[in-house]
Amino acid sequence: MDSDRLETPLVETLRATRQARHKPQHLSRFSGGVAEVGEYFIKQRLARAEQFIRQQHPKTALALLQATGAPPAGWPRRWHSRWFLLVGWALIQHQQPAMASDVLQHGLELFHALQLQPKTTELPLPELGEWLRYFLGVSYWQCNQPSKALGCYRCGLAAIIAGTIHDAELIMLLYQGLGQTYLSIGADAEALAYLTLAREHGQDVNNPYAEGMTELSLGLAYTQQRNLFQARRALTQALRLFERLEIPLLVLRVMVRLGQVLLELQHEEEAESMLRQALGGAERSGDPQTRGEALEGLARLHLARGKSEQAIYLIKNGLAISSKSWGKQIAGQLYLTLAHAYGAQHDLGAAEEALLAAIGLLHSTPSLRLIAHAHECYGQFLADQGRFQEAYEQLEVTLRKNDL
Repeated sequence: MDSDRLETPLVETLRATRQARHKPQHLSRFSGGVAEVGEYFIKQRLARAEQFIRQQHPKTALALLQATGAPPAGWPRRWHSRWFLLVGWALIQHQQPAMASDVLQHGLELFHALQLQPKTTELPLPELGEWLRYFLGVSYWQCNQPSKALGCYRCGLAAIIAGTIHDAELIMLLYQGLGQTYLSIGADAEALAYLTLAREHGQDVNNPYAEGMTELSLGLAYTQQRNLFQARRALTQALRLFERLEIPLLVLRVMVRLGQVLLELQHEEEAESMLRQALGGAERSGDPQTRGEALEGLARLHLARGKSEQAIYLIKNGLAISSKSWGKQIAGQLYLTLAHAYGAQHDLGAAEEALLAAIGLLHSTPSLRLIAHAHECYGQFLADQGRFQEAYEQLEVTLRKNDL
């Protein structure tokens, strides 16, 4: 990771660039001139599709775009790249990142091919290519391919530094993408630096959804750095934004994170209220991820109150009912908490079994941070039993994962 480390002068340069930039006009992100009546209707359809995406209605946008694998017959080629962009963006919202990757890659290749056309041909705006590359990075990140995502975002970062990107929203989103990806691989300092830049650039645009995602990511980054008061502030702001936008899924997920932070701050009553609200909402909406995270938070609350038996019952019951619908990361985290509960009861055999189950599950996820944490927990467990050579081996794995 040394080659990825963010230099402080770079952050200051990027911040100075923003301060020197005039506030942009709020125009359509991908607008372009049209001369013919037929192209006017194409432009209107694309603008309407973008509006649906921004309103979190990706299915409607895909229907309007007639997303059957290729732009509608008869559309001039100069509009194809924008069609691919909007279809890819909608697919990302529709939780189809692998399909979005293919669409966006095709769109980017077409964009570059059009840029080589004779200058007499009306070409797509240059920033359209950067938008395609940005969303390609988002699709890679959602497919758990952080290295590929970083490659896309770094191309955007180079364009920002070169002064070839002027769209304030795109600049904000690129910083956000860098921050979220660094956070996912455990590079907390880099994540905070870029997410802070994203927050600053968010003042220049009107995108409350992106602002909420930045605040949520900042809350997670501050939590990892144990800056719990800043984490609480950022998560509270994210909760307000998503409640205002009426996005129940994100409201519930922020509630879980906020409940976990409140628990760490020893505000147990507030934490319990927040976690139970999230659990109830997740059960009503059928959201297995939030349900699992809320259960894990409530189990830790029971442990904090010295009620290990209740924690064990809650986790085992949850795993028996919903383990198939949960991802391996959530199940792995639950097994880690189950191990702590068994440890509190001095049931060493059950605790070790839960730790091994957690390690096995987490190794099938891209979360290096959680994998390292699981090995660290097991190493501490082994050391407490006097099994020092085995403990050393586990802690070596922790060090290797943290160095990646």
